[in-house]
Order: sequence, then structure tokens, then C-alpha cells
Amino acid sequence: QAAAAAQGARVKEAEALRAVLGASVADPRFPRGDVSAEAKHQFLDTCQAAAARGDWSGVKTAVKQLCGGKRKTGAGRSLGRPPDHSPWEGNFDSRSIAAF
Repeated sequence: QAAAAAQGARVKEAEALRAVLGASVADPRFPRGDVSAEAKHQFLDTCQAAAARGDWSGVKTAVKQLCGGKRKTGAGRSLGRPPDHSPWEGNFDSRSIAAF
């Protein structure tokens, strides 16, 4: 019964993740306007399935694929850490999360 309860909790967590990611990719401010509705749906399915299995590495891989991987310079070197605020995050202060 404990295993069934743990699986049920993972399924609920996966559904919640899909809802949050779904709202994010549906937002008109989503920075990748060239991503088709079909690709977004496939991304959400992949993330939900991986989260239901407890495969957070799979979720991370899906997110990186959707976002285009690591940011690189023209020479192929990493740009390092992103800025505190991306332009599309206009009203969101990511530093406020640390206050909790």
C-alpha cells in the first residue's frame, strides 16, 4: 500500500507540474514564439510522464530541449549564468522567492 500511495503522490505531482508548465507555455509572453502548439503539447506530455516516474533528469532534459539548451556565444563558449531578470519576466522578481 505504501508503494501505491507513493505512486499516487507522484501522479498528482506530475499533474500539478503539467498545469504550471502548461500555463507557462500558453502565456503570450513565452519567449519561444516559434514553438508550435504540437511541440508544446509533446513537451507537456514528456514532462508529465517523466515526473510520474520520478525521473527529474528526464524533466530537466525536456526543459533544456524546449529552451534550446545552454546559452552559447558565437564561438561555442557558454555565456555563464543568465542575468537576474530576463526581458520577458517584466513583473516577476525571482529574488523574492528566496525570502520565503
